[in-house]
Amino acid sequence: MSEFKLLRDQEPPEVLYHYTDAESFLGIISKKEIWASNYLYCNDIAEFEYPKILLLDRIWQRKDEFGLSGDEANQLISLLKIQADQMTCVFSMSTQRDKLSQWRGYANSIPGFCIGVNSYYLRKISTIDVDDIFLCKCVYNSKDHIKLIDEIINDSFEKQKGMGLINLGSDLISRLIIYSPIIKMEEFEEEQEWRLIIAGVHNPSKNYEFRYRNNSILPYYKISNFDIEQMIMEVIISANPKQEINYIAVEDFCDRNGLLFIPQKGKGLYKSQLTYRNW
Repeated sequence: MSEFKLLRDQEPPEVLYHYTDAESFLGIISKKEIWASNYLYCNDIAEFEYPKILLLDRIWQRKDEFGLSGDEANQLISLLKIQADQMTCVFSMSTQRDKLSQWRGYANSIPGFCIGVNSYYLRKISTIDVDDIFLCKCVYNSKDHIKLIDEIINDSFEKQKGMGLINLGSDLISRLIIYSPIIKMEEFEEEQEWRLIIAGVHNPSKNYEFRYRNNSILPYYKISNFDIEQMIMEVIISANPKQEINYIAVEDFCDRNGLLFIPQKGKGLYKSQLTYRNW
């Protein structure tokens, strides 16, 4: 069985945590929407470059194995340096509940929010205008990265045998854009990230939209009309100077939008136990 399929089939924890700011939290609850950001526009500019560089390096290292001359390998590498035009979007979560580094990195408002998401519900989400949608754990070990990259290369060379370098390059980049969102550098291992990956968004798609954020125009894929009672298990409010007032307001807001916090059913609204200040 392939390394990628083993990762896709891995059972997630029951609850995964999405850290976000107040504006996004209000939109998720009131609109019953989650927004999966286009992977090529992620905060970390090395997100796609890192796995692409691994791919280029491995093609050069293995060129003799596939009968490529130095010129052919260079030509293929040049084709792969062209930016991918396929659209893959990701919705990021962590196994880490109420984690200081996650608050600081992703919930940059006062207050910020940590939303506990039912992973089993996420795995059942489907939509008609994408090629694939799946929930997968990110991989941080460099040896595992090489295994995944080699799997891309092996499958592409097998499928495109005798079809020419242009077809081979196109197939390699198509596979890379699906694999690469789970390939993350070791420095980020503390995040323990899982991602809902929406691969091959059709163009045009009524669910593919744009927003303004952090001085940039960012494309995203919108997943709408989810069952808020089934999907959201808990909400945690970050440390903030008006935590009691915000707690009451958030409880009222969620109640008005159909999200009831019933501890007996495993659903709760909580205040962060961390005492850090970001104001």
